[in-house]
Amino acid sequence: MKTKLLTICLFLFFSLTFSPPSHAEWKLIGHHLGVSDIYIDFERVRKKNGYYFVWVLYDHKFSKKDFSSIITLEKLDCKSRRTKRLDGTLFSGRMGTGRVIYSEDSSENKWEYSIPNSTGDRVLIEIC
Repeated sequence: MKTKLLTICLFLFFSLTFSPPSHAEWKLIGHHLGVSDIYIDFERVRKKNGYYFVWVLYDHKFSKKDFSSIITLEKLDCKSRRTKRLDGTLFSGRMGTGRVIYSEDSSENKWEYSIPNSTGDRVLIEIC
């Protein structure tokens, strides 16, 4: 029960504190396999307790199933070169527009270590 309450509290905290910006200043930082462009909203990067929190937009050049873009909130550990996805929302339109297809609180995800030249590595290089 305490875990469920903690999860709800964390979700509300991140939703209100780090809500995805509707008119973000997305800066292109790279490409993924020629099918997605990767953007960061540098104006919304926050540092707390030694970690960076950053909004990342994955804009697909070709529609995947029912979605065309994803906005995620990533927690970065620069010292250990690892990332953790805290929140993710799939949109029907490009650049985080259109209707919300799916949204999840991913705060219980595990840390992922950055693979050289990967998308996560590119985000770490830009922020750290």
